[in-house]
Amino acid sequence: MRSSIQGLIPYDPGMTIEQLEQKVGKKIIKLSANESLWGPSPIVEEALQEGLTQLRLYPDGAAQALKKTLGKLWALPVESFCLGNGADEVIQMLAIAFLDPGEEVVVPSPTFSSYTSSVTIVGGKVTFVPQKELIFKLEEIAAYIHPGVKMVFLCNPNNPTGTFFSHTNLELFLQKVPPKTLVVLTEWAKNN
Repeated sequence: MRSSIQGLIPYDPGMTIEQLEQKVGKKIIKLSANESLWGPSPIVEEALQEGLTQLRLYPDGAAQALKKTLGKLWALPVESFCLGNGADEVIQMLAIAFLDPGEEVVVPSPTFSSYTSSVTIVGGKVTFVPQKELIFKLEEIAAYIHPGVKMVFLCNPNNPTGTFFSHTNLELFLQKVPPKTLVVLTEWAKNN
């Protein structure tokens, strides 16, 4: 086993809805897993039904059709998109692609646990920036960044606190980041 992952604590997804309902003795609505209360839209259900006929074929592993559609939507070249099976995989790909063992990454705390686990798996060094009021204070985070910091992770709105920062504050923050430091911004929703 790689030494960098020996102390890694596995992600704990918590109890299932069924386990929680059994524990409390009534129906509940679980919001912690970011699951939809309403299920997929009818458009998605229809697309899934149509896709069932294609299960015999190997899928487009490079997702070229999706990248082309996204390119048209955002007016960007296909090469601008890197897709994965959710944020966890994309974050892991970024750590693998850009971090060498021992390189420093700045991570506010608390935040999305995948940042720390991905950096740890590749042997990077995590520097935590405590957010005492559970609100990202970008100026405090910027104070931890020096030319040796390879990457900074930000989550907006933050997971698990739900607090967020404005686009204006992000622009001010980016002006303070050294040019060779990669800022990874996970945005779950649009906010101004």
